[in-house]
Amino acid sequence: MDPSAACMSKHPHVVRLALAVTLTLLFLFSSAPRAAFADPTGDPAREAALPPSFDLRAVPAEDGDTANYLTPVRAQTEDICWAYASLASLESSILRTSGAAVELSPWHLAYFTVTGTEEKEAAGLFFMDPPLYAGGTEPHLVAASLAAGKGATPVAAGADAAYDPMDESLRYRSEYRLTDAAFLSARAGSFWVGASDDQVMADAKHRIMDSGPIVAEFASSMYNGFYDFDYASYCNAAEPWNAPDHYVSIVGWDDAFPREHFNAAHQPQADGAWLVKNSWGTDVQNDGYCWISYEDETLRLIAGFDGEPSRQGETVYQYDKQGWLDSIALGSQTTAYMANVFTADSTELLDRVMLCTTDRGTACTIEVYRSVDEGDADPTAGELAARQTATFGLPGYHTIPLDTPVKLDPNERFSIVVKLDNPTYRYVVPVEGMVLTDPELPDDTAPQHMGYDASGAREISYLPPMA
Repeated sequence: MDPSAACMSKHPHVVRLALAVTLTLLFLFSSAPRAAFADPTGDPAREAALPPSFDLRAVPAEDGDTANYLTPVRAQTEDICWAYASLASLESSILRTSGAAVELSPWHLAYFTVTGTEEKEAAGLFFMDPPLYAGGTEPHLVAASLAAGKGATPVAAGADAAYDPMDESLRYRSEYRLTDAAFLSARAGSFWVGASDDQVMADAKHRIMDSGPIVAEFASSMYNGFYDFDYASYCNAAEPWNAPDHYVSIVGWDDAFPREHFNAAHQPQADGAWLVKNSWGTDVQNDGYCWISYEDETLRLIAGFDGEPSRQGETVYQYDKQGWLDSIALGSQTTAYMANVFTADSTELLDRVMLCTTDRGTACTIEVYRSVDEGDADPTAGELAARQTATFGLPGYHTIPLDTPVKLDPNERFSIVVKLDNPTYRYVVPVEGMVLTDPELPDDTAPQHMGYDASGAREISYLPPMA
């Protein structure tokens, strides 16, 4: 379905939004740990500040020494490289911001990203069982799973095994939280703004320096002539139709990596390569690391994940268990509003909001309203309790700590209202799935599993109707 056409109805729009709100209990607020929220601006002018080489294993420290912000190389035993690469990015961020060196379970992430009725529907696989540990999963689905509170648990018995069904009680066990997911390249059919190859390269380098590894995909065969065994280096600049088949994490670069260090039959035109942390163990390549030329046509730089330890007693209010799966346009304008209304479980402090942006440089205004009337369809019909602005350089998931936390009473209805102002990209609003209200469209075009609460009632989010 064309997302723009879906919103060109004369009827009011009610959709499922990719908007989640995180709360922490009142008595825990003052002692809750805080992470540094890196925000790469994506500003091309910053490119001049980039060093010619960088390695997350040897980051210069204030005392003149170096620090290693990478967790150990692991060896995958099934086709879940996407889980290993994604968790390598998240683990590095956690190590960098909290000092905790954690080994998160790729099996746990893989299992709960692809199993379940909502998960299957989101992947278009509801009428079949997907291969649990084969075929690959896009990092934007990993981001959605992590944002929903799934998949970030340390390796442990029952949470790190292949094939055996995992206990359903583990689905939302998550000792670590996603705080940010930055999306880089936008391949055909994606739902966030694209950028030039040079801009994606600059964005990736800044993201690696500021936050940690970038998840990437490329054609990985070591036996097709595009790999050099002496220097553990890849370059496929001649046959870009070779399909990417393997996810890795990009952990650094060297602009001066010699072009002569690639296979003589497939050398790039210029020096320069990305440093890659692989998931094939330390017995292959350079202790599990290799290089990919800047000119490799199969390489796609995709996303970076930030995280922090979960906070004891934390409550997550959300409707979008599957996260951001599409983006919609409201006419030709690049500004839009969206809102969710929730009911507080107990006495709590709302101290952060997570949302998604679809453009580079999106400006956001977040408003929190208390005492929202249950019978009022206007999510702003309440007491304005907080208002805050933020700007994000890259599209993706973002957490905004509120300067003024909002106290909530038990059973109090409250709303989060967000204004999104995109510089250029008109598909402004990130959504999970459409809840269609046009009577000319059949009911079976609406999601059958996404967008419902435990009792089967629709979980409603709000967009203003078009004029």
